[in-house]
Amino acid sequence: VYSLQRVLEAGRRAAPREALLVIEGARAFAGGEADHVSGLSAPDARTVVIRLERPSATLLTALATQAGSIVPHEVYDDPGKKYLQHPVGCGPFSFESWEHGRDIRMAAFHDHWKGPPGIAGIDVRIIPDVTTALLEYRTGGLEIDNEVPSGQRRKVSEEMGSQYRVRPRISTSYILLNQATGPFSESRDLRLAVNYAVDRDRIAKVLQEGKDQASSWILPPDLAGGRTTPGPYGYDPETAKKLLAGAGFPGGKGLPPLTLLSPDNESIRRYAESVQNDLREIGLNVKLEALDFNAYYEALFGSPGKGPKADMAVLIWFADYPDPEAVLRQLFRSDSAMNFGRYHNDEVDRLLDEADAETNPSRRQEIFLSAEKVLLDDGAIVPLHHQGDDLLVKPYVTGIVQSPLGDFAVPLELAGMSR
Repeated sequence: VYSLQRVLEAGRRAAPREALLVIEGARAFAGGEADHVSGLSAPDARTVVIRLERPSATLLTALATQAGSIVPHEVYDDPGKKYLQHPVGCGPFSFESWEHGRDIRMAAFHDHWKGPPGIAGIDVRIIPDVTTALLEYRTGGLEIDNEVPSGQRRKVSEEMGSQYRVRPRISTSYILLNQATGPFSESRDLRLAVNYAVDRDRIAKVLQEGKDQASSWILPPDLAGGRTTPGPYGYDPETAKKLLAGAGFPGGKGLPPLTLLSPDNESIRRYAESVQNDLREIGLNVKLEALDFNAYYEALFGSPGKGPKADMAVLIWFADYPDPEAVLRQLFRSDSAMNFGRYHNDEVDRLLDEADAETNPSRRQEIFLSAEKVLLDDGAIVPLHHQGDDLLVKPYVTGIVQSPLGDFAVPLELAGMSR
């Protein structure tokens, strides 16, 4: 009860918390209007009762994410124990040490309820430069490297063969459009013009070297309803120019300079520059602002009335749990904290609420697809691609199973060493 209430506390931005708002009294507590969540109770030491305001098809899945993580309140609430620097969890590895900016060390927890893991421990090395990390992998300093530098993927794949692995991630890379203020809030034709102006194939096949899948769908293929076909918006600059003229900005005339935010990450910045060039081709004057992650994140949240501190932003959304709700509801429900673009459509809200309460899987999928169609027809965002995660694993390391949720979800307790 303590752990779930901690996630729901007012002011928290954790994405998975949205799925918990269906618990009775959760919204009042999260809004600071109540001192506890009325739908949570513990009648005895081994039982938790959760009462919901309405049916929810995703609550159990959400409880298996970070939103359902259990933390010991006697440690978390004691400032002297500094939980965030010395965490205590209930997983197969126990925390040993953390040297800020350098590494995190964990040891096998032999009393884990599933039994001890297959390796003695994990040393997570924090290496900001991906080229340096690749060199460390080559020279034997790393058993696993979770990112290959842009421009080197084909070479690495040819050189290292089966050591190099790529797995699709439940993710959507897209251009967010500020729909609270500015030109995109006023013109659907302008939003659609940007959708037709962007060459997604160049980003996915050339810049990302085929690691990612170009798509103008919102839902990733690994989710129910997700599709592998390219989607409704192909690269068509001429159609983009016609839509731009129809919006009242022929050749971009009359439209003020637009800002495009990007995190200061080499790979993402490269395809942000590609988007900038594509938009320049149809007459849009776009200024690219690459910010360090903290500044970028704050700029995305912006302010309630004005939205993000830019007209556009390049984003990659990674689903926290394998359900369409983790993409559509998080990004487009008008009251979601992660609706960075401040998109608001009553029909989308209605469909998402209907899907959340629907327990029939096939009907639920139909509802999500209907919501996606409304969003795409309205130009809610500009989808770019679905990301693939690349991973380098030494041949003597066994049991590494990539997860569609990302490298953080790789079950390292299953790993072993064959030497």
